[in-house]
Amino acid sequence: MKLNCWTARKAKEWKQAIQDNVDKYSEDLTNSNIRLQSFAPPRPDTYCHWFVDGRNYMSAVADAMEAACEEIFITDWFFSPQLYLKRPIDPTDKWRLDKILQRKANQGVKVYVLLWKEIKGTVTTFSCYAKSHLSGLSSNISVLRHPDFAPDQTLWAHHEKIVVIDQSIAFIGGIDLCYGRWDDHLHRLVDQDPNAPADTTTIGDTTQQENGGQAEPTAAKKMPAAMPLTMMGMMAVGLVDQAGQTQQKQQPPTTKTEDDEVKQSKTMRFTRRLRNFDPRRKKSSVLSQAFSHGVTDANYGTVSDTKPLIVEKKRGWRYWRRGVEDDSSDEEDQPRGRQEKGDGNYFLQKYQQMADHVNNGKLVLWPGKDYYNMMIRDFAELDNPFADVLNRNKEVRVPWHDIASVSYGKAARDAARHFIQRWNFTKLQKKREKETVHFLMPKTYSKTSFQMLDCNPHRRVPQAVKANVQVLRSSSVWSAGIFQVDCSIQNAYQHAISAAEHFIYIENQFFITMMGSQRVFNIISLSLFNKIVQCHEKKKQFRVYVVMPLIPGFEGDIANAAESRSIRVMLYYQFKSISRGPSSLLQRLDDRIGKDEWRNYISFCGLRQHSELNDRPVTEIVYVHSKMLIVDDRITIIGSANINDRSLSGSRDSEVAIIVEDNQFVDSTMDGKPYKAGVFSSALRRRVFSEHLGLLPADDDGTLTDYDPLTYVTTKPIDDVTCDYFFNEVWMKTSRTNTATFEKVFRCIPSDSIHVSTEIATFYEKRLLDDDIELSRKELSKISGTLVQLPLLFLSEEDLLPNALSAEGVLRLADTFL
Repeated sequence: MKLNCWTARKAKEWKQAIQDNVDKYSEDLTNSNIRLQSFAPPRPDTYCHWFVDGRNYMSAVADAMEAACEEIFITDWFFSPQLYLKRPIDPTDKWRLDKILQRKANQGVKVYVLLWKEIKGTVTTFSCYAKSHLSGLSSNISVLRHPDFAPDQTLWAHHEKIVVIDQSIAFIGGIDLCYGRWDDHLHRLVDQDPNAPADTTTIGDTTQQENGGQAEPTAAKKMPAAMPLTMMGMMAVGLVDQAGQTQQKQQPPTTKTEDDEVKQSKTMRFTRRLRNFDPRRKKSSVLSQAFSHGVTDANYGTVSDTKPLIVEKKRGWRYWRRGVEDDSSDEEDQPRGRQEKGDGNYFLQKYQQMADHVNNGKLVLWPGKDYYNMMIRDFAELDNPFADVLNRNKEVRVPWHDIASVSYGKAARDAARHFIQRWNFTKLQKKREKETVHFLMPKTYSKTSFQMLDCNPHRRVPQAVKANVQVLRSSSVWSAGIFQVDCSIQNAYQHAISAAEHFIYIENQFFITMMGSQRVFNIISLSLFNKIVQCHEKKKQFRVYVVMPLIPGFEGDIANAAESRSIRVMLYYQFKSISRGPSSLLQRLDDRIGKDEWRNYISFCGLRQHSELNDRPVTEIVYVHSKMLIVDDRITIIGSANINDRSLSGSRDSEVAIIVEDNQFVDSTMDGKPYKAGVFSSALRRRVFSEHLGLLPADDDGTLTDYDPLTYVTTKPIDDVTCDYFFNEVWMKTSRTNTATFEKVFRCIPSDSIHVSTEIATFYEKRLLDDDIELSRKELSKISGTLVQLPLLFLSEEDLLPNALSAEGVLRLADTFL
């Protein structure tokens, strides 16, 4: 609300009157004693549900958007307008994200999208293009980006992932509405285009398939020393400091508005296409390229189609490097057009060809940019969404494992209130006087305000159950305009871990948490340490399960220190948190409860998948992007916050999560004794355990239409996860067997067998895959699920810290990684 008062005295009177009404009517929202010091109180008997992986989540989001009557709120770290929310893809594009929003806006629904404004030259989220594209669809669609960074400002990100419908339905979790996130429990590696030629190549093409998924390069170009970090790395690491941008010219401060940027963006794209348009170009030439994989010639790449990539053959692990455009032009945040395919005919013909493939029933599940592997190469040219980044005939995608939730009623209204607070704060900062960008008003919490939802129970997902739900966040003055830091997500983690009696299950993209550190201050590691020590001293059976990525999602050759600084610095901090040095959890446990006694209490695992490409076995990690904690099958936290200071401190990245405490229970077993397990938490935990251990229905097509985790009978018991049998004979045995099989067939990296990077060169020499493909297939049939052990000895004898003069070194000194 903005009030213009004619005198200072009147302004004070209005301020006091507003404050009096807040104090009188909003005690639940302004009380400083709200549990967990959150901005929102617990909401009892709230309908809620969970989603594992992007397929069912995005389908539910699409259905909720389609049913919207008044408003749609969206805030994401990365937003892709041309994302398909339901697949197989409808030939009418009905379920494409931008088409849904346009359709609803044309029906009168107000759509508000709040995006993180990334720093030019750091990450490839391309928010300027997303804003430009959405803003042109309807006057009922409003898009704001935040913040406008100053060169001397500490750089953090808006990392929230929220969709709110009519201030009554809220989707909260770790899944951005962007490329690469749509997936299901099958975690397919391969999605070949049946209409593309077999020898189609893309930028920095590799012979990954020939190397069993452990790719060799065939095209590379030396990266500048301060090349910007990849999109996935930057989520954790932060944004490259101006001091590290040695390839980028210093630009004077600009007063250009965001609307000017969008207008200039449209003008520049039109100018480029007009300049590149050649009426003499044969139509057949355009058609022949329409469903190619982003390259007009094998020696040219999509990042800069006029710059050849140097061919360099070298044996090793993921040695993908590419030519990089000089990003020092004066065009701020401009979507880059293609050099060879810039005319409108190309895009039109490409889209028509794609539609033809849909009609023929041959369309790929992951079209264009959606077929993604961040460890091969990062996104480029997101304003050309249907051009491939990878060569589908040679390169596999990285499967994406993630968790999200939906809640209804007052909890959803709390999430809406957070969005509105951020939106209004952004408008005040950037669009204070612009009348076409409106302030938003939160709805009342009165019972009558939810009549639309109560009278239409079909708007709830059918699996929703009642539980106690509280919305949490990490917010501060820079992100939401609040002067008291809100770190209620970290408070909730501490509360849940302290309350644990039987087990703790963690899935997270990162694990950067130390004890006694002068640089890392979150208390997750300390809370886990105290709980394990407490149970050990009481001789109480207790388990902690941690699932995280096998390796950080960065581009680079781990065998070459100069080419993998970003990977190495993240490995350094994660190993320092887990097992290396006096600040690590496992070394502290060794010192307190005895050498290797921790193995009876805690395990660290990752996920890996295998498939076939061109009649040859291939493998790739499953990237764990979840931010979830489950305690005793009764408490669950789902959100966007990683386990690091960036997400948990409250004053750095902005985050949103929910804590769900069950109040409905089913009969179960815990530590060999009868136990009442919560319906929400136990169903979610059984669902993810079944996926990781390979216990889901074998004939399922990815939809799990008739699957109920509470009633489905698995071939191995998964109800009692505290007992010795499950921990040792199911979880640990499965992960060890899978790990050994993958290493025997593929010689996968990372591996406990590699202590220094110089050993990588000879590591592949004894692969079964090179000697006997049929025997390799037979060995791979022994694998159950995707669970493997996290290699805690990987590069254990090597210094992983980057040079202090590198971009990563500069960021490390500034704690931006943490």
